[in-house]
Amino acid sequence: MPNGSGRRVLFVDDDDLMCESAKEQLAAEGHEITIAKTAKAANDLLACEGFDAIALAAHLAEDKLAALVQNWKMLDPFARIVLMANSPPHPRPPEVFRIVGRPFDLQDLRDAILNPFAVV
Repeated sequence: MPNGSGRRVLFVDDDDLMCESAKEQLAAEGHEITIAKTAKAANDLLACEGFDAIALAAHLAEDKLAALVQNWKMLDPFARIVLMANSPPHPRPPEVFRIVGRPFDLQDLRDAILNPFAVV
């Protein structure tokens, strides 16, 4: 990956294996990956840092998920929020840029985070 094209990604998941896998694979491509194990930890990070993308493993009820991503979009309006979910919420919260399956396919996650023309 060319210099300067790395993205700052906040990866929110309580699964250690998923976190380490994403961090290892995306960092190898030049991206800076920050791990948050809880929504509260992610909130704390978003309150003081900016990210290009937020990848969230969703285990929440749809109303709580919608409120969470709405709050994150207010904290960091330019971050692309990517939801990793086994069963996507309907309707998809408008703040969510894209939904990828969980466990995630690295190419799908990469496209959702990096490609501004990725199909939603």
